[in-house]
Amino acid sequence: MEVFNRMCSIKVFFILVIVNNDLPDSVANIPSSIQHAVGSCSFTNNDTCGYDVISQWGIHKGHYLFMGHQLLNGGKDNDFYALFDPPHYPLNAIPRSSYSMTSPLLPEGKACLSFYYVLPASIATLNVRIRTEENDTVLLWSVTGRGIRNWTREKGLFLANIHNFVVEFVGKTSLNAYIGVDNITIESFTCENGYEPIKEDVLEVCAGRSNHVPECEPVDCGYLMAPQHGNVSYTNTTYGSTATLSCQTGYILNGSNTSSCDSSGRWDSTGQTCVVIDCGRLTAPQHGNVSQINTTYGSTATISCQTGYILNGSNTSSCDSSRYWNSTTQTCDVLDCGYLMAPQHGNVSHTNTTYVSTATISCQTGYILNGSNTSSCDSSGRWNSTGQTCVVIDCGYLIAPQHGNVSHINTTYGSTATISCQTGYILNGSNTSSCDSSGRWDSTGQTCVVIDCGHLTAPQHGNVSQINTTYGSTATISCQTGYILNGSNTSSCDSSGFWNSTTQTCTVLDCGYLTAPHMATCHTPAPHTGLMLQYRVGPDTSCVAMEWLRVTVMDIGIVLVKCVQLLIVDIYGHHNMAA
Repeated sequence: MEVFNRMCSIKVFFILVIVNNDLPDSVANIPSSIQHAVGSCSFTNNDTCGYDVISQWGIHKGHYLFMGHQLLNGGKDNDFYALFDPPHYPLNAIPRSSYSMTSPLLPEGKACLSFYYVLPASIATLNVRIRTEENDTVLLWSVTGRGIRNWTREKGLFLANIHNFVVEFVGKTSLNAYIGVDNITIESFTCENGYEPIKEDVLEVCAGRSNHVPECEPVDCGYLMAPQHGNVSYTNTTYGSTATLSCQTGYILNGSNTSSCDSSGRWDSTGQTCVVIDCGRLTAPQHGNVSQINTTYGSTATISCQTGYILNGSNTSSCDSSRYWNSTTQTCDVLDCGYLMAPQHGNVSHTNTTYVSTATISCQTGYILNGSNTSSCDSSGRWNSTGQTCVVIDCGYLIAPQHGNVSHINTTYGSTATISCQTGYILNGSNTSSCDSSGRWDSTGQTCVVIDCGHLTAPQHGNVSQINTTYGSTATISCQTGYILNGSNTSSCDSSGFWNSTTQTCTVLDCGYLTAPHMATCHTPAPHTGLMLQYRVGPDTSCVAMEWLRVTVMDIGIVLVKCVQLLIVDIYGHHNMAA
């Protein structure tokens, strides 16, 4: 407030009395003089006496008219007085609720307040209150009334405040709520630093029951409030006393551990707090976790390990009054599944046996794994896949080729099968096959190929007729015309791959000497495949053509000679057919 930034002069009739009281031996050497001042303000000649008379408050002189009627004749002792003239607001306006007339800043201590007032018109409310430098207000007195036109005295209001303060006369706004105030008197009592007037003595003076000047006593700071979760220890609460502050177990003091009652009536050190001890976050062990709702005194943390690890030590730790967790040496040790046993005829390979390690299971050559080829060390500390077996490889029965046979004693790894072909067929491929480590016979695809004797060579001047040349096939041998077969006329392809009869020959037929026909001459100059006839006719004809005769050798060996027709051309150009 502006009033606290200045000290206004006030016209008072001032009396200062210094009294030395005889105090008991228990408080000997304690100064106890008191200052007594009386100040009065009647607003004479518009003198505000340091009061903040502004806004709707003002100093008036003489009578006051309202709507043609005289409300006031003047002040209590003269024509001057302070008047609250309520504001007149237009319709629909939001009026301000109150207006204050404020005294100058008054010193700390105790005082008696007296004044005169009137409420001459409509219903009005006057409040009297004190306001501290911290802007705290305390209502001292209040009146609501109407038509009070005679000056009425309010006497001996007790003002008790150790801190500097002001007095406010507050008029509440309402229609025609006029308020008059006059002859304000403040009688104050103050003591030296660290002392204050005795309240009961001042009350007696304010009430008019005593004319004695109040005595002084040491300022009492009152009980110092202990901080939450804390304690306060002292032997006295008056000026110069010292209080000791401490905290309950599990809490640490934030602030001074002592506070002294100073001359202002306040403890010089306040606001201490007892802060609960905080051990901070508990560090989790490597590969571990910590679960905690709080980290303060009395809190408990739960320690656990990550999957695959086992806790070594307590699974809880508590925050104690030393500000440390009471158990911090826990460790998380990795789980070890131990060595995985190999199956019979098998092997196990692993670089480690701890959590998430993987072992590889395999079988010796010739065996096949039944089950997973890997096993992992899981969070239970066991291998997650066991019981594998190594089963000897079985290649199964080897399928015989068509027209073939297979012979074997066993079909498992290392066994040997013998492949052969039926009569008339020859094996194409190995005659043995072994069951290898892949589970397959190492030699397959053999075939039994039917024996092929090839084409039978015809004898000279002969022919061979055959539909096929393979085993069991039969070829027919014959001779060309004019030749006779010597040997079997058939030959068969046997299992040796050869024809069983191959010595046949074709011998040329011999017709002997042929009797020449009429007027013709037959010549047989040399053995041929046929007989060449040359016909000669009479003197008037000539032979212009000749042809081989076909000689057919019958099975019975009879030679038949047939003369083919020859074209004979005579000298006359006539064609004749000769038989």
